[in-house]
Amino acid sequence: MTPNRPTHLQLICTDFDGTIHSDLDSPTIAHEFQELIADLQRQGMKWVVNTGREMGDLLREMKRSQMRVAPDYLVVVEREIHVRRSDTFESHAPWNDRCTTTHAQLFEKMRADVTEWSEWVAKHYIADVYEDAWSPFCLVASNPSDASAIVRQLEEWCRPWPELVVVSNHIYARLSHVDFHKGSALREVASLCGASPETTFIAGDHLNDLPMLKRECAHWLVAPENAVPEVKNAVQSAGGWVMEGRASRAVVAGLRRCLKD
Repeated sequence: MTPNRPTHLQLICTDFDGTIHSDLDSPTIAHEFQELIADLQRQGMKWVVNTGREMGDLLREMKRSQMRVAPDYLVVVEREIHVRRSDTFESHAPWNDRCTTTHAQLFEKMRADVTEWSEWVAKHYIADVYEDAWSPFCLVASNPSDASAIVRQLEEWCRPWPELVVVSNHIYARLSHVDFHKGSALREVASLCGASPETTFIAGDHLNDLPMLKRECAHWLVAPENAVPEVKNAVQSAGGWVMEGRASRAVVAGLRRCLKD
């Protein structure tokens, strides 16, 4: 049983892959996590999944994982916000339209540079570099070591573009505008549901989670045991908790500790 609703917790934010979902576990999302989230939602708390996945890909994986709870909000590709209305998710147009316009203007200015960067990667590495609807430069490297080397070079090239950042996660990377990331999207979600940082809980495991794993975003910060060292260090340095266990099992432990805090 969950204690009576704690007035100090209003918003729960979790990454998806590696944080609540793990292909190494069965089930991939622990039933205990789903039951706790459902109970907290019934008490009025809101849950946002904040992920780098695209919307269609995320919804398919949620279905494949037999998720029995639905987030109140989704943040996809680290920046686009969608609000659950009954059984569907609707675009939060004011934010998403501004996000799309801002990125389009930035990417148009730097298209020639991106072409050179893509050619350099093709010459030096075995990696997939392509353009999609969210970035003119998307990377899928052959291994984490190559990905790290390419990202370091990209970050050097991005120095003349202060509006530009490289968002990376494992073997993946994309370009993004500095104002739109998991942290800024979470702050917008918090404003929609009236939550403050003092009433927010965040869990994440990888590099693209770092912009939201900050005290200015949440009072409670959690990383599972399987998180990358950079995330564990950031969470512990901010006074958060690295919980034993992998993915959703660790997040459950973090939530229960938060509820007793």
